[in-house]
Amino acid sequence: MKYTAEAGHWYTRSGEPAYTYETGCGETKKTTLREARKLNLVPSVTSILGIADKPALTHWKILQTIQATKDVRRSDYEDEGSHLKAVLRESKRVGREAAERGTEIHAMIEKGFRGGLKGPAYTAVREILDMLGLIMRWFQCLATHGKHCCLGLTARKLSAVISE
Repeated sequence: MKYTAEAGHWYTRSGEPAYTYETGCGETKKTTLREARKLNLVPSVTSILGIADKPALTHWKILQTIQATKDVRRSDYEDEGSHLKAVLRESKRVGREAAERGTEIHAMIEKGFRGGLKGPAYTAVREILDMLGLIMRWFQCLATHGKHCCLGLTARKLSAVISE
């Protein structure tokens, strides 16, 4: 079964996915807001962030539409309205494919964190998280011990690690 961002992803309070639920008749259905409320589920981080303004994404979508005006040729017999609809369809197709790829990557990363296959997407995210953890520990140590940080990292060494 394929899930889209519009369907929403729901989780139990313990973090288990609850994308679907079983009806009283034994039928499996996508979890709706109504069912999520009944089951005391919480929305995914992605769902929550979906309501936030994303200027970089908006800019990317505009660029895709501009690119589509170059990629979709207008025939001599096509009116302007039909051509513009074709341009919008193409830019939306590109956006949809990118979103689907993002969902696939997200699933691969989640699978790695749940103990499954640890592919390149998981590895990249894990390395970033490890680096962020190191940076956070350094700042905490710096706040506690001043410039003689207990981790043995100076600002110069930390900068070198980050730039690698």
